[in-house]
Amino acid sequence: MKDLGISGSEENTSEWSESLPSVESLVSGFKIPLEINRGVQKLILDYTLGAAIIGLISKSLVGDIDLLVLALINLKMVVDIWLRWGKPKRNKIQMIVVILCAFLVAFASAFLVRLIFYLIGLVIPLIIVLNSGLGHATLTWVFGRATNQFFLNVTQANSSTLKQLLKAHQTYCKKTTLGH
Repeated sequence: MKDLGISGSEENTSEWSESLPSVESLVSGFKIPLEINRGVQKLILDYTLGAAIIGLISKSLVGDIDLLVLALINLKMVVDIWLRWGKPKRNKIQMIVVILCAFLVAFASAFLVRLIFYLIGLVIPLIIVLNSGLGHATLTWVFGRATNQFFLNVTQANSSTLKQLLKAHQTYCKKTTLGH
């Protein structure tokens, strides 16, 4: 192996480490967005359950204030998602437009769910009780997922990063197999 200039010495490993980022740093760069995404998904589920509970108890206890509470819950959820992703530097106008479009899609989804359960409730009257809770939950879930997807796209790897990861992994594999 000495003839090829490949050995497990510090000289050769330093050449490799200078030219490429470490495999650990690249892999950790991919793990962090995945961990944040997992945490945000749990956060969205928590807000969705809260919105569903507000929707289910709204007619008996809260009255018409439930829409204001739902709006505040969704606003708080968007701020929490933004903070979890570390306040990514994006074009503010683009962020506002995307979040407004996400809200419109979520509102349309919630409207369709409420309409479907209202129509089912005409046949099975007990289903109408779930109508408001399912509508609130759908709005919060779709709005949260769309907002999360917007911030997740900021951190997704491009092809050059993936090529760097592959090259670093190949170099690491060569170093470990030829060095022993």
